[in-house]
Amino acid sequence: MKIFSIFICLIPFVFVGCDEYPDKCLDGPYHRDEPAPETKEYKACKSFARMTCCTVELADMIHRNNAKELYKGFHWEWCGTLSESCQQFLRDEECFYQCEPQLWRFKKTNSTIANVPICSSYCDDWFKACKNDKTCVVNWLSDFKYSNSSYQCPDNSAQCRTFEEVYKDSKGLCNKMWGEAFFYETNEENCMKFHYDPLKEDPNKNVRPKSSTANTTSTPIASIVILFILSLKVVL
Repeated sequence: MKIFSIFICLIPFVFVGCDEYPDKCLDGPYHRDEPAPETKEYKACKSFARMTCCTVELADMIHRNNAKELYKGFHWEWCGTLSESCQQFLRDEECFYQCEPQLWRFKKTNSTIANVPICSSYCDDWFKACKNDKTCVVNWLSDFKYSNSSYQCPDNSAQCRTFEEVYKDSKGLCNKMWGEAFFYETNEENCMKFHYDPLKEDPNKNVRPKSSTANTTSTPIASIVILFILSLKVVL
């Protein structure tokens, strides 16, 4: 009876250990403290309304004028207005970063991410949408020159070139445009998308980091098993 009682007491800890990646929010300037459902209607970022790290106000800013209100002096149009199809992918990417609670498991610092696997098929569609649009840098996080309170094409940069000329293909786009934030993942069973059907459950919830050093807050199941065995020895 004592052994059975100990086993029952350990069951809750085993289940806690199974929840390796709890929903959390990055610590960015526009992120909520904790993810929560949004009851008001989003004008953008609708995929994430069921459980989100961003507010309606933030989604409205993205809908209104892309990223211009979010980052001082930063915009997407250094080489002219992007096509609407390309802009939509960038809006979805901004929503993904601001709203997706599953990104916590890929955090590099409290507000930045690294090595997020993006589905190769999604990268392919993104590249098709933007390949004829133009940019003057490869890495949009680090290659622009900041001067007079705005981001500009660097003085030594080549003239504006198409995405196809800069990134070559969809793999180059996903792997390089936002530094180390994303990578082109061919395993379609373990990859994320910036956008999905808002009426369905978040498919990104099932994606796991490849690294064994991923951030978790769980109790390892192996430790629970060892504890249980030691408890049996004490009883016996």
